Amino acid sequence: YRNVLDVHKSYPQGWVQMAQFYSELDRDTDAIQTLKQGLEVIPEAQSADLYHAMGLAQVRTKELSEAIVSLATAAQLASENPHYSYVYGIALNTYQRPEEALNVLQKAHEAHPDNREILTALAAISQDMKQYQTALKYASQLLSLDPEDQQTQETIVQLKTLIQ
Repeated sequence: YRNVLDVHKSYPQGWVQMAQFYSELDRDTDAIQTLKQGLEVIPEAQSADLYHAMGLAQVRTKELSEAIVSLATAAQLASENPHYSYVYGIALNTYQRPEEALNVLQKAHEAHPDNREILTALAAISQDMKQYQTALKYASQLLSLDPEDQQTQETIVQLKTLIQ
């Protein structure tokens, strides 16, 4: 990877792949350092993948506030990638910020209304916050994407019971 990056410093995936290599060796600190080096040479408009990978590595090293910032940056730079918004929303929820998570996920849902990951997260977080009507709305949208989904059907029955 180093040889490739010596020749193609402006190749974002090279930096990401090298960082993933370090992560597989349980060297997440080296992965983060590699990604920071990549961010010094990659134009910001092309750096979403690096920020996303850095956020995940920061989660693994328990640098939680830094991870949130990195994941937010990735989601903002690549709003066309719903997975980045999903991961950012899940991170916010995991770190006791469910209202912010819902806000991020709702915006992502507006941009990507048929994304199952986002709908699932919206339904689950809404249910955890005891917003059963809202959770039912998202679960129903999820079911419309796959009417045979047994788990979603069961969730809808459970939510209707909680509402009553």
